[in-house]
Amino acid sequence: NAHNVAKRLQTLCILNTAEKYADSKFYHCYQADFRGRLYAVTGHFNPQGNDLAKALHLFAKGGVLNRENHTWYKVVGCNLGGQEDKYYFAKEDYITKVLSKIACKPLEHLDLWATVDKPFQFLAFCFDYYEYWKSPNNYVSHLPVHLDGSNNAYQHIASLCKDSKLARAVNIRATNWCEIWSYDDAKKNDLYAEVLEQLMINFKSIFLANNQLAKDWLREDINRSVIKKPILMIPYGGTDFGIVNYLERLGWQEPKTQEHYRFLCKHIRLALNQISPSCEYVMNYLKEKAVSSWVSPSGFYVQQEYKKQVGKRIETKLGTNRIQLKIKEDTNIPDKKKLRASISANYIHSLDAANVHLAISKSLKKGLKQFITVHDSFATTGADIDKFIKIVRESFVELYTKNDCPIYKELPPIGDYDVTEVIKALYIFS
Repeated sequence: NAHNVAKRLQTLCILNTAEKYADSKFYHCYQADFRGRLYAVTGHFNPQGNDLAKALHLFAKGGVLNRENHTWYKVVGCNLGGQEDKYYFAKEDYITKVLSKIACKPLEHLDLWATVDKPFQFLAFCFDYYEYWKSPNNYVSHLPVHLDGSNNAYQHIASLCKDSKLARAVNIRATNWCEIWSYDDAKKNDLYAEVLEQLMINFKSIFLANNQLAKDWLREDINRSVIKKPILMIPYGGTDFGIVNYLERLGWQEPKTQEHYRFLCKHIRLALNQISPSCEYVMNYLKEKAVSSWVSPSGFYVQQEYKKQVGKRIETKLGTNRIQLKIKEDTNIPDKKKLRASISANYIHSLDAANVHLAISKSLKKGLKQFITVHDSFATTGADIDKFIKIVRESFVELYTKNDCPIYKELPPIGDYDVTEVIKALYIFS
């Protein structure tokens, strides 16, 4: 109940702020954390917020959308609506039977939009696309069009150690394509699906050895969404405790013990290592380095300030009761254990932050002034998204071709992947 109350208050805060600034042009202020990652200062109502907050944002100036530059705009709309057939999306039937109904009478057609993953962003797209459909030659679209990185942490890991196999799994290999409209989700590689397939192979082989824990898990519906978060957590220093805690909160058909969860956690890691041994390789290398500072490819100085703490106990009285309080204070001694535990997450975060810094800087020089970044997600108007993503790809390549950081230079490669393939990698952001 308390959680639901908090969500209601957050929603009211977002809606009230949106109504207040509905007719105004405004800017969001951002600040960088110690790794260079940019965060909006505004609480709740900002482009990095939840689905509702993102859906309520429009660019003040917008861009003229036409038949020559609308391709990514429509692809993103297909993704938001869960429509895999990109060609069907372009047909009049889909526009008249689905999008026009949603745009004209959204409350009467909740079944068409409210059940998708990002309902409010899809609804905002339907409103915008319906207006574009009515005047396709000179429509000014103000809608932010977002393209997200495919397994961003693993993209950086593959680039760091030049792992060709992992690079293919996370879509940073060159793609043969003539136009974006040939985009086909079936051709897009999926690291989660590969790890899930390997996990099932391992479980079935254990099942043949008559392992009861494997038998119990094979009766459950372990799908892509179940293993997605644990896989995302691992390169950022996710612990077994954190992964087990996440697995406990999922709804399972049969009761499970701690032994079950530890078993599944262990085998998710094993399957990931079988598909991508370079992840553990890079993380172990960074832990051995355990440096406290470095300069990112964008010139941002990163410093990890982890100090050992000492505890102090304070005894006092409240009435007739005796109270003992314990507080912790930082010392000037570096905490190498925390440095080792956090460096892989912080180093990878500093790389995706550097990609944002470089992409924004290059975009401003080329005249683009309307964009949103959410770490590994990039957005601008539908008219400019193709230009922006090309700049983002160029910036990603620069992270590794013009990187003089000793941490990167001293990492022995385990493959022959050429990061310049990113320029022709269609699915790196999609």
